[in-house]
Amino acid sequence: MQGQEIVTLVEQASQLITQDDVIKAKELSERAYAAAKDEARRMARIAKQVEGGDYLVRKAHELQGRALQIETRVKIRLADIVDEAQDAGDLATRGRPAKNISGENVLKLDDAALSATDIHYARQLRDAERKTPGVVERAIAARLEADLEPTKAAVRKAIHGKSTRSKEERGDDFNQTVIECTRVLLGRERFERRVLEPACGLGALVEPLLEVGYDVDFTDLRDRGYVSPDGVSQEVGDFLKSRCPDERKGINIITNPPYAIANAFIRHALEEYRPRKMAMLLPWDYFMGADDEDRQFIMEYWPPATLLALKRRPPRMHAENWEGQKSGETKNFAWFIWKLRERAQRPSKPYGDTTYAWRADYKDFPDLTFAKPPLAEVRS
Repeated sequence: MQGQEIVTLVEQASQLITQDDVIKAKELSERAYAAAKDEARRMARIAKQVEGGDYLVRKAHELQGRALQIETRVKIRLADIVDEAQDAGDLATRGRPAKNISGENVLKLDDAALSATDIHYARQLRDAERKTPGVVERAIAARLEADLEPTKAAVRKAIHGKSTRSKEERGDDFNQTVIECTRVLLGRERFERRVLEPACGLGALVEPLLEVGYDVDFTDLRDRGYVSPDGVSQEVGDFLKSRCPDERKGINIITNPPYAIANAFIRHALEEYRPRKMAMLLPWDYFMGADDEDRQFIMEYWPPATLLALKRRPPRMHAENWEGQKSGETKNFAWFIWKLRERAQRPSKPYGDTTYAWRADYKDFPDLTFAKPPLAEVRS
């Protein structure tokens, strides 16, 4: 499809929005976006062969951005129409008795090929625009200004990235650890037999650790009712208020800490439990930052010995009970690993003062294994 044909589709979809023919507008806008995306890729191939080809790519991206913006407008209007139809009793969905639907002017989601996920995302777009007018337009413009493709993924990140969620929406900051991250850690690092997992959630880390032979103590802030495969129930308690019993002094710790309180969480683990080895899964940029006192203490005085960076972003670690679109991870992650130097010459530096960084690809660790393949070293 040529550029002018795509422009025509965009204009037709825009007109249909004003006429409230959202189903047809949705179809045209989605066709326009898909065609514009294909055109951008075609221009990218041509750009390598002709002088001034970058200009062609930029124009194709602008067209894709226009199509994406119209598609977004369609979905926002669709969210309003669906909500209005629900309120009026004029919305038919699979399984709803016909006697509960009044009138003949009924919007049928199945006939319109609309899923619950479609409606959920449309409402997210609508609500994000109400909360922060122009958020989608700015997301698209930012991509264009950076000479990047304006994608649906970029819009999703703009409207419900983790940085935009309120404290209430984050709850106690529970995000399930994906197995790809765990395989890298267990493939690269060895720990002592007994391990503490102080933010166990639903056992995403506990079960792989048990599978490869570790003895795991596990606890969480909330009683999530988690029971391990061998029938042990989780402990419940606030780790930040915990005191380390004698039998856990020096215990190895492995966890994916709640990011909202990561600074305090890590410092408490180091000072109170004094683990001989500890691994925390954190965004790569945790290495930066100077405003938080706990972060400063951790990184300046008791820094990790190793940063095991995932050179490929893992699948998204979604929040608990996430029901929206499953998307790719938007952050780079690393395992931050502390190693106690029990005979340290400087008592104030029990974890040393040097950090080494390594890169690892989770695709190199298809199974839970203790193999230690050589990795390229990057000194921090």
